Amino acid sequence: MIQNHDPDVDDELMQRIVAVLRRRKELSFEESVREYRQVEAEFVERAGNNEAKALATKQSITNHLLMEAERTEQPHKVCRKIWEELVLRGFLTMELRHVLSRTYARCCQHNGEFNAGIEVLESRIAELEQLLQDSTLTPENRFYCDETIRIHNEIRNELKTGIRE
Repeated sequence: MIQNHDPDVDDELMQRIVAVLRRRKELSFEESVREYRQVEAEFVERAGNNEAKALATKQSITNHLLMEAERTEQPHKVCRKIWEELVLRGFLTMELRHVLSRTYARCCQHNGEFNAGIEVLESRIAELEQLLQDSTLTPENRFYCDETIRIHNEIRNELKTGIRE
């Protein structure tokens, strides 16, 4: 049920993403965005008519853009635009949906947009609580849900008290 890897994301794409990641300290945010978008364009073109592979490529790039925006503490407008793109494109896995929701919440926290971060986290907490109602959930998945709720709650509580990280 909980999947950590998408088979439509190929190794060569990940190698190119990692190459940009390795240079992140020498690149400005804008330069990183340009490089990620170039990789995205190249691999979407390579995907041809394989829509699943093209979408997975776009999702992977947008994931990394959001993480880079959070790492470099970009303005909320920038983070929100990337977040909206990510939501529109969808998430590669359930786990990434939760990790990236926390990443966006941290972006909101850096920018004092506490309510926006709370809204996203509360939505994810509700999803997980609903999932926990499933009696067929494996012990591993139940543990994942409980831990993820705990982490979401910690960040949500920081946001509620207006703590900037």
